[in-house]
Amino acid sequence: MTLAAGTDSYNVPANFVAIKELRLGTAWDAIIARHYWRMGLNGGIAVFYFEPSWDLVYTAGGMKVVGYKRPTTAYVVATTIDPGLESFLRERAAAHALAYLAAGMSELDRYRQTLSEIKKRDSEALLGRRPEQFRISPLARYVPGR
Repeated sequence: MTLAAGTDSYNVPANFVAIKELRLGTAWDAIIARHYWRMGLNGGIAVFYFEPSWDLVYTAGGMKVVGYKRPTTAYVVATTIDPGLESFLRERAAAHALAYLAAGMSELDRYRQTLSEIKKRDSEALLGRRPEQFRISPLARYVPGR
């Protein structure tokens, strides 16, 4: 994202649900202090607002947004799975498939029903241990409206 002198508001990128920090510079080594920016809604669109005094400190250049996004919940054959969610999706799919197969009252169907419940429990445990990129830091600021 490019910053312009005299501009104090910028749209938050669409894929972010929470913002951890804003960085400046070519190596993204300078962090904009949290008291210089806030987020709000402008006509239903999430926007960064910078304090007017911040314009005196840094007037123009590049800015990198560091934050969190929601994991993808709908997949088709051509898309890739978010890293770390493969096990969850595999266990949840097996739970649904076994529940579908357990339609009768035979011994095999009771076994499938029990196995479906175990797979569902395991998938919930895997979702609870989701990867770090989906764990939002307590210091992150949530994007309004998302």
